[in-house]
Amino acid sequence: DLVAASYQIQSVTSEMLEDSIAYIRISSFNALTVDQFRTAIEKVNKQGSAAYIFDLRDNTGGTLEAASEIIGFLLPIGTYGYVVDGKGNREPLIADSAYELNGKAVVLVNKATAGEAELFAGTLQELGLANFDTVGISQYFNCEDNFDSIVYSPPSIDYIKRSKQNMD
Repeated sequence: DLVAASYQIQSVTSEMLEDSIAYIRISSFNALTVDQFRTAIEKVNKQGSAAYIFDLRDNTGGTLEAASEIIGFLLPIGTYGYVVDGKGNREPLIADSAYELNGKAVVLVNKATAGEAELFAGTLQELGLANFDTVGISQYFNCEDNFDSIVYSPPSIDYIKRSKQNMD
Protein backbone atom coordinates (compact mmCIF):
# COMPACT_ATOMS: atom_id res chain seq x y z
CA ASP A 1 0.00 0.00 0.00
CA LEU A 2 1.12 3.51 -0.77
CA VAL A 3 0.80 6.01 2.03
CA ALA A 4 1.15 9.75 1.60
CA ALA A 5 3.91 11.12 3.79
CA SER A 6 5.86 14.32 3.97
CA TYR A 7 9.61 14.42 3.85
CA GLN A 8 12.28 17.08 3.98
CA ILE A 9 14.83 17.55 1.25
CA GLN A 10 18.33 17.82 2.70
CA SER A 11 19.98 20.60 0.68
CA VAL A 12 22.86 21.36 3.08
CA THR A 13 25.48 19.00 4.48
CA SER A 14 28.61 19.81 6.43
CA GLU A 15 31.72 18.29 7.94
CA MET A 16 34.98 19.39 9.47
CA LEU A 17 38.13 18.63 7.50
CA GLU A 18 41.70 18.74 8.77
CA ASP A 19 43.24 22.04 9.88
CA SER A 20 39.86 23.36 11.10
CA ILE A 21 38.46 23.69 7.58
CA ALA A 22 34.65 23.57 7.45
CA TYR A 23 33.19 21.98 4.32
CA ILE A 24 29.58 23.00 3.61
CA ARG A 25 27.76 21.61 0.58
CA ILE A 26 24.67 23.49 -0.64
CA SER A 27 22.86 21.49 -3.33
CA SER A 28 19.97 23.96 -3.85
CA PHE A 29 18.38 27.07 -2.40
CA ASN A 30 14.85 26.25 -1.24
CA ALA A 31 12.58 27.01 1.72
CA LEU A 32 14.38 24.53 4.00
CA THR A 33 17.91 25.52 2.99
CA VAL A 34 18.08 28.59 5.25
CA ASP A 35 17.51 26.66 8.50
CA GLN A 36 19.71 23.79 7.32
CA PHE A 37 22.51 26.23 6.48
CA ARG A 38 22.30 28.00 9.85
CA THR A 39 22.40 24.65 11.64
CA ALA A 40 25.42 23.57 9.58
CA ILE A 41 27.40 26.79 10.12
CA GLU A 42 26.65 26.79 13.86
CA LYS A 43 27.77 23.14 14.05
CA VAL A 44 31.13 23.72 12.33
CA ASN A 45 31.73 26.92 14.27
CA LYS A 46 31.23 25.05 17.55
CA GLN A 47 33.84 22.58 16.27
CA GLY A 48 36.33 25.43 15.83
CA SER A 49 36.24 26.22 12.12
CA ALA A 50 38.91 28.68 10.99
CA ALA A 51 38.07 28.65 7.24
CA TYR A 52 35.22 27.53 5.00
CA ILE A 53 34.69 25.68 1.76
CA PHE A 54 31.26 26.32 0.26
CA ASP A 55 30.58 23.68 -2.39
CA LEU A 56 28.00 24.84 -4.94
CA ARG A 57 28.90 22.41 -7.71
CA ASP A 58 25.82 21.24 -9.61
CA ASN A 59 23.65 23.72 -7.66
CA THR A 60 21.32 25.20 -10.27
CA GLY A 61 19.80 27.77 -7.92
CA GLY A 62 16.38 27.87 -6.35
CA THR A 63 14.64 30.80 -4.71
CA LEU A 64 16.10 34.27 -4.49
CA GLU A 65 14.62 34.57 -0.99
CA ALA A 66 16.58 31.58 0.34
CA ALA A 67 19.85 32.63 -1.30
CA SER A 68 19.47 36.23 -0.12
CA GLU A 69 18.74 35.18 3.45
CA ILE A 70 21.81 32.93 3.57
CA ILE A 71 24.04 35.61 2.01
CA GLY A 72 22.61 38.17 4.42
CA PHE A 73 23.47 35.84 7.29
CA LEU A 74 27.16 35.81 6.29
CA LEU A 75 27.74 39.50 5.60
CA PRO A 76 28.11 42.62 7.71
CA ILE A 77 24.87 44.59 8.09
CA GLY A 78 24.09 46.72 5.03
CA THR A 79 23.13 46.63 1.35
CA TYR A 80 25.14 44.16 -0.70
CA GLY A 81 23.32 44.27 -4.05
CA TYR A 82 20.11 44.99 -5.91
CA VAL A 83 17.46 43.11 -7.82
CA VAL A 84 16.68 45.13 -10.94
CA ASP A 85 13.42 44.44 -12.77
CA GLY A 86 12.81 44.87 -16.50
CA LYS A 87 11.75 48.48 -15.99
CA GLY A 88 14.94 49.40 -14.15
CA ASN A 89 13.38 49.47 -10.68
CA ARG A 90 15.92 48.48 -8.03
CA GLU A 91 15.14 46.56 -4.86
CA PRO A 92 18.04 46.37 -2.39
CA LEU A 93 19.40 43.10 -1.06
CA ILE A 94 20.18 43.81 2.58
CA ALA A 95 22.23 41.85 5.09
CA ASP A 96 20.56 42.31 8.45
CA SER A 97 22.05 39.54 10.55
CA ALA A 98 24.29 40.00 13.55
CA TYR A 99 26.43 37.08 12.33
CA GLU A 100 29.36 37.68 9.99
CA LEU A 101 31.57 35.14 8.24
CA ASN A 102 34.79 34.77 10.22
CA GLY A 103 37.82 33.31 8.52
CA LYS A 104 38.85 32.66 4.97
CA ALA A 105 36.47 31.09 2.48
CA VAL A 106 36.47 29.52 -0.96
CA VAL A 107 33.53 28.67 -3.18
CA LEU A 108 33.54 25.65 -5.49
CA VAL A 109 31.47 25.79 -8.68
CA ASN A 110 31.32 23.97 -11.98
CA LYS A 111 29.56 24.35 -15.35
CA ALA A 112 26.22 23.35 -13.78
CA THR A 113 26.33 26.05 -11.08
CA ALA A 114 23.68 28.65 -11.98
CA GLY A 115 21.09 31.12 -10.79
CA GLU A 116 21.04 31.88 -7.09
CA ALA A 117 24.18 29.78 -6.58
CA GLU A 118 25.97 32.27 -8.84
CA LEU A 119 24.60 35.09 -6.71
CA PHE A 120 26.02 33.44 -3.58
CA ALA A 121 29.44 32.81 -5.15
CA GLY A 122 29.62 36.20 -6.87
CA THR A 123 28.62 38.16 -3.79
CA LEU A 124 31.19 36.50 -1.54
CA GLN A 125 33.87 36.99 -4.19
CA GLU A 126 33.05 40.60 -5.03
CA LEU A 127 32.91 41.61 -1.37
CA GLY A 128 36.27 40.01 -0.73
CA LEU A 129 34.95 37.28 1.58
CA ALA A 130 35.83 34.35 -0.68
CA ASN A 131 39.46 34.58 -1.71
CA PHE A 132 40.66 31.57 -3.66
CA ASP A 133 44.31 32.68 -3.39
CA THR A 134 44.54 32.33 0.40
CA VAL A 135 43.32 28.84 1.27
CA GLY A 136 45.03 26.56 -1.26
CA ILE A 137 41.99 24.45 -1.98
CA SER A 138 43.90 21.51 -3.50
CA GLN A 139 45.39 20.84 -0.05
CA TYR A 140 41.98 20.34 1.53
CA PHE A 141 39.53 19.08 -1.07
CA ASN A 142 40.14 16.39 -3.66
CA CYS A 143 38.55 17.34 -6.98
CA GLU A 144 40.25 14.63 -9.04
CA ASP A 145 36.98 12.94 -10.03
CA ASN A 146 35.38 16.20 -11.17
CA PHE A 147 37.83 18.00 -13.43
CA ASP A 148 35.42 20.78 -14.39
CA SER A 149 35.35 22.09 -10.79
CA ILE A 150 36.82 25.52 -10.26
CA VAL A 151 37.01 28.14 -7.56
CA TYR A 152 34.57 30.82 -8.60
CA SER A 153 35.76 34.14 -9.95
CA PRO A 154 32.58 35.93 -11.06
CA PRO A 155 32.23 38.15 -14.12
CA SER A 156 29.74 40.41 -12.33
CA ILE A 157 26.88 40.50 -9.89
CA ASP A 158 24.75 41.95 -12.73
CA TYR A 159 23.47 38.46 -13.53
CA ILE A 160 20.51 39.31 -11.26
CA LYS A 161 19.38 41.97 -13.73
CA ARG A 162 19.65 39.55 -16.67
CA SER A 163 17.77 36.82 -14.81
CA LYS A 164 14.88 39.08 -13.82
CA GLN A 165 14.60 40.54 -17.35
CA ASN A 166 14.38 37.05 -18.82
CA MET A 167 11.43 36.26 -16.51
CA ASP A 168 9.44 39.41 -17.43
